[in-house]
Amino acid sequence: MDLISANSFRRKDRIEELIDANVSQKKHITRDVIKKWFADHKHYPESICRHRENESSAYTNTVTAFSVIMNLEECQMLLMEGQACSPVEEIEVGFS
Repeated sequence: MDLISANSFRRKDRIEELIDANVSQKKHITRDVIKKWFADHKHYPESICRHRENESSAYTNTVTAFSVIMNLEECQMLLMEGQACSPVEEIEVGFS
């Protein structure tokens, strides 16, 4: 269990909270909604969207490197390089 960082559980709990809120309100979950979830900063510095912490070293710092959203019904994937709040690049891929 020591291999999993405690902040991973906080991020998992937060994404579950966001999903549950949408489901309980019977809101349609779209790609844009998921992008907002991935860009969430609640509980910073342990937020879903992770940024470099100034006081941490390059060896201990955890950042969001990329995010992936897949729509298996439409055979589409969105890859966002960097943090979801301000991706460096977004690449859309279709597959079959």
